[in-house]
Amino acid sequence: MGFGLTICCMMDGEDMGAEKKVKKDKFKFVKYEDLDKPLEEDNTSIQTDDSSVIIEKEQEIGLNDIKKEENEIDTSLEEEEKKLLDEPVKEESVKKFGGFHKIHFSFEARIITMITCIVLLFLVACYLFLNALNYYKMEKVSYNEYSNVHYKVCLHENDYYEESCLEEGMEYVASLTDFINANFEYNVDFSQDINHPLYYHIVAVTKIFDKDNIDKVLYKNEEVLVEKTEILKQDHNMFLNNVIKIDYARYNDNVLDYQNRYSLNSSSNVEIILYLDEENETRKVASVVLPLGETTYSIKRNVITNLNRVIEVKEDTWNDFNTFCAVIASILILVCIILIYRTTRLVLMVTNSKSLYEQKLSQILRDYDRLIVIARNGYVSADEKQIVKVESFEELLDAREALQKPIIYYKVNDVKSEFMVEDEDKLYKFILKEADL
Repeated sequence: MGFGLTICCMMDGEDMGAEKKVKKDKFKFVKYEDLDKPLEEDNTSIQTDDSSVIIEKEQEIGLNDIKKEENEIDTSLEEEEKKLLDEPVKEESVKKFGGFHKIHFSFEARIITMITCIVLLFLVACYLFLNALNYYKMEKVSYNEYSNVHYKVCLHENDYYEESCLEEGMEYVASLTDFINANFEYNVDFSQDINHPLYYHIVAVTKIFDKDNIDKVLYKNEEVLVEKTEILKQDHNMFLNNVIKIDYARYNDNVLDYQNRYSLNSSSNVEIILYLDEENETRKVASVVLPLGETTYSIKRNVITNLNRVIEVKEDTWNDFNTFCAVIASILILVCIILIYRTTRLVLMVTNSKSLYEQKLSQILRDYDRLIVIARNGYVSADEKQIVKVESFEELLDAREALQKPIIYYKVNDVKSEFMVEDEDKLYKFILKEADL
């Protein structure tokens, strides 16, 4: 017994010593100020009761640092998130992530817009066409014009005058006068080139009138000496120079014969007139008046000098502006035609978007609505019956009339529908399929 106790005690003592040695080697002794220094690896470990406290404190300090860093990270993330939320969303970002979408126009808006464009383009095209066709324009043109008449009085053979023709500005003997050479001159200078030609003609007007009242005309005769003739043109200038031989002796003899025959107290003359034929009017621009039935006579001359005058000229020349208006108007009309085609096509696509199958089905459901019942979830006969397929919906109508039963409509899918009339032992069926139309 004593030996056993001794052995047990020794064994217990050895176990306790081993346990102490394990505990002793479990921790290393370090000073508090050396906590930050790296621990050296050593196979020998010394344990004390205070070492666990130091290590636990070191671990606690490390955990606190980690928590502090985590809190700082959480705080910074919250601040960044708040900053991002507070910042205005940039347009580029919104576009990138699909924030902006294309504006969608409804069918009505598109039709109204296209019709408005067609009307506006057509009106502009009409206006331009009118401008292109309206090349008859009145333009104001300034001008200077001059006219003059020079003449020489040519005599019969006589013993009084050595010259055969006398110069202008003299008094002449009527009985010695044979004829008169009159040179009519006219010149007009426009501020710009005009495309309208000018014409002239020359007439001789003989008048016999009451000597006491010149307004009382007893006889008048008009004779055309020069027919209507175009005036020569050079750039902005138009001019004429025409010499007329006036048979004075003939005019004078006719008047003397008239006066002697009727013994009238009258006076007479012959006026040689140069007329200018313009587009809208004919006007006198020069003349000479020759007295008749007198012993002696002098010649009176009527001329014009018009400076800085203004007239309205109708311009009828097709120019670059007319061409531009016509081209732009044609383009706009072409655009209008394209828009009309597109608008018509769009309307037809919307209004006639149904296929032939859909149109046929809609017509049947609309025309025979009172005879048809719709099986929403399909139709299966409770009894097995003989199925009789008919070729047309009209044949199914005949069966319905005979049986006085409703027509059952069932939509199989988008391209197939079934119409049925059920009898006691038969099921009459018409199948409408897009493939059969």
